[in-house]
Amino acid sequence: MKYLSFILLSSFTFTQDAWPGALSFDYSGMLNGNFSAETLLDTTELPDSGTGMTLIPDSSGSVSIIIPSYVQNTNNEEVYDIFLLYMTDEDGIIEPQSWNIEPINPEDPLDINATMLFIPEVDSIFVSDLIMPIIDGEADSTIIEEILFEILIASYIPVSGTVEITEFDGEIIVGNFNGMLSEVGWPPQFLYVNDGSFEFSAISLNINDKLPVTNFQLLNAYPNPFNPITVIGYQIMNNCDVKLDIYNLQGQLVESLIDSKQELAGYHEITWNATNFPSGIYFARLQTAKFIQTHKLVLVK
Repeated sequence: MKYLSFILLSSFTFTQDAWPGALSFDYSGMLNGNFSAETLLDTTELPDSGTGMTLIPDSSGSVSIIIPSYVQNTNNEEVYDIFLLYMTDEDGIIEPQSWNIEPINPEDPLDINATMLFIPEVDSIFVSDLIMPIIDGEADSTIIEEILFEILIASYIPVSGTVEITEFDGEIIVGNFNGMLSEVGWPPQFLYVNDGSFEFSAISLNINDKLPVTNFQLLNAYPNPFNPITVIGYQIMNNCDVKLDIYNLQGQLVESLIDSKQELAGYHEITWNATNFPSGIYFARLQTAKFIQTHKLVLVK
């Protein structure tokens, strides 16, 4: 059961849409210690810790904020501790705000506005087999629900607490949290989470560090997720006709950003202002006579 849970948690932490950053807190009660995780990029070995934030809009207009993290257990290097923070905004507007941490309803674990879970001592052999530089996954509410169902029995689940976003500008998100958790079972054993904080930022591109262009390529937009402006970069090998279009989740063309002949080979970029579009998933498609590539964009208002 823990094995499947970590597969799903890893798919959140290392998806291409995850924001890198750091999360930490102190805990006391049944267990005592410090939990401090950060995103480590460009590593081929299993890091001692990892974290990432994913924003997931759905068709109803709400947005979920998922922050899974793991650290190597301080008493046993062969096992890891996992922490999951989850918030949702029904209006789909990410902005400074606070939530009350709510107990989980086992029959409907997503019927909450905010929650947290702590899962100690996950076997490291599972972690070693599953960590890759990038796990290319699609996070949606079904996967989240499977995660919560699978790990409830092994978790410290919330009794009370708060989580707050203190800063969000589309490129950086900062917040804090605290809570009281209870081990599943009877009699209840409590864990107190104190001085929790997190900070995540969108990955941006450094144009000056780019290598000479040797192929056609649509590059990752930054920031992504975004609100409401993002920069889409691409590179071409020679002068050619270029189309760069934006499509919605239904495959409908919503805006054409470029439809012209590009005279200069090399790196180019264009800004998409999505002020007039609702929150949701969109796709940028770059097309030339012999090349087509598509990337996912997440608009969060």
